[in-house]
Amino acid sequence: MNAVEIESAISDLALEPFDAAEFPFTFLAAFGRKDAEIKRLRAGNNNASDVPGGVLLRNNIHIATCEPDTVGETLKALRTSPASTKAKAKFVFATDGQTLEAEELITGETITCDYSDLPNHFGFLLPLAGISTIKECSGLMKPDTHLGENARQIEVSDDQTTPLLYSRIQTRGCRPRAQTKLQLHRSQPFTRHW
Repeated sequence: MNAVEIESAISDLALEPFDAAEFPFTFLAAFGRKDAEIKRLRAGNNNASDVPGGVLLRNNIHIATCEPDTVGETLKALRTSPASTKAKAKFVFATDGQTLEAEELITGETITCDYSDLPNHFGFLLPLAGISTIKECSGLMKPDTHLGENARQIEVSDDQTTPLLYSRIQTRGCRPRAQTKLQLHRSQPFTRHW
């Protein structure tokens, strides 16, 4: 599923009456989880959650519905759950149908909002569908492409971008095929080695 389809499904879910028993499965379906996977979770075969009302999707999310006004406590229980750690959950998510709280366990970033406001925060949960998001940066970014699989991005200032771009245009315009990767690398003076 793409982001537009996910937003549409989450908007529809937020408009429907809240069903605590079905919400976790409908929520996962909105993020593109396959019917067979949801069926196994519903049957309990793959659901290793140790939190009441919880559904645990391995390497993804630990989600639970709870009684009204207990969302914070439920989120804490999900966060500290040994099952969340063992299953390498990336997100924990709790809702009572009125409010919701979610946390990305890797970064510690959280959202807290009304249940009906979930469509405005779906971007926070896009990694559930395998869609990565990029944080905004303060300046221009230049990839270190010579590192291959371990490529990183470093911030460069405006005074560094002009010579860098000029050197790339100049080397590509004069001798695009005659240069080796090492020679091309040496013509880029602001590349950093880690």
